[in-house]
Amino acid sequence: MKKWYDVSGPESESVISSCVHLSRNMRGIPFPAGLTASEKAAVVKRTCRAVFSKNSSIARDFHFIDMASMSLGEAIALAERGVVSADFIENRCGCGLLVSEDEAECILVNGDDHFLIQVRLPGLALKESYALADRLDTILDKSLNFAFDKRLGYLTCNPALLGTGMIVSLNLHLPALAETGAAARISSNLQPLGISFYSALSPSAERHGAIFRLSNRMTLGLSENEAITNLCGIA
Repeated sequence: MKKWYDVSGPESESVISSCVHLSRNMRGIPFPAGLTASEKAAVVKRTCRAVFSKNSSIARDFHFIDMASMSLGEAIALAERGVVSADFIENRCGCGLLVSEDEAECILVNGDDHFLIQVRLPGLALKESYALADRLDTILDKSLNFAFDKRLGYLTCNPALLGTGMIVSLNLHLPALAETGAAARISSNLQPLGISFYSALSPSAERHGAIFRLSNRMTLGLSENEAITNLCGIA
């Protein structure tokens, strides 16, 4: 099977990829930073039971990777493909990864939060990415009982993610923008709208790569669909 990044998506001339992140935690269990090694192992075991149970509708969609058993080179390769973050591989003891064959859908276990549901698709496909992430969210919540407060929304280790616990982003290829140097002005104009716009590369490589990231900054006070609509409207 081809990886998601080997396939061309809608508006691929300027939109490289769409990504949805959902941060989730189990009710009544401390965040991963406060867990012992055995407690982290229990979270991983419970997650695998939820995904791979006999009655699970997603059991055949994922395979499990024990991050601690991977070599550093293998872990770095995952980070280079965008499957995991650099922080996740640096502190990978007690961490697990469930990933689909095309690497479009991932569930990171015991990172900053108990779970990070991640979906990446090529091109402009935020609605499709969210549909896949929401499906995983719904299925896992039935077994894992995600922590949710009626006033604050989903409870996360980072207060900035309270509410939907969702970050949606687009990776954009904008060479003309890089040449004119207008990125800083656009970023400043978008901040009051709760939108972040920044170079996805180092400052020294910005003009050569011309890869920019557009993402939501607000997770409290608006729905998932509103956040996606706002971002798509700007893109």
